[in-house]
Amino acid sequence: MSQWRNISAKNKNKMLTAVKNTTESIAKDIVKNSPIDTGRFKSNWNAALNAPDLQIDQGAGGGFTSVINKMKIGDVFFFTNNLPYAKRLEFGWSNQAPSGMVRLALAKFPFTVNKVTSALLLK
Repeated sequence: MSQWRNISAKNKNKMLTAVKNTTESIAKDIVKNSPIDTGRFKSNWNAALNAPDLQIDQGAGGGFTSVINKMKIGDVFFFTNNLPYAKRLEFGWSNQAPSGMVRLALAKFPFTVNKVTSALLLK
C-alpha cells in the first residue's frame, strides 16, 4: 500500500508543479505585454492567493513568483491590476497592447499547459 501512496504523492507534486509553472508563465506574459507610458500600470499587477489583492500602487509588478511558490492544491491564484484605466487598456485603449494583455495570455493557455506538462513528463 505504501507504494501506491508514494506514486500518488509523486503525481500530486507533479500536478502542483504544473499548475505553478503554468500560472507563472501566464503572469509573465501579462506583465510583459502590459503597455508602458510611465510604468505605473505595468508595476501595479498584484498577486494573491484565495482572495484578490485590491490595493493600488504597491509597485509589485513582478513579485508574483513568491506568491506562486506558496500555492498549495486547492488554492486560487488572483492576478489583478486595480488602476481605474486597466479595463480600457485590456480592451484596446493603448496602441502598445491593442489586443490586451490578459486576453492574449489566456488565448495561449492550451499551448502553455502543453508546454509545461510536456517538460514535466520528460523528467
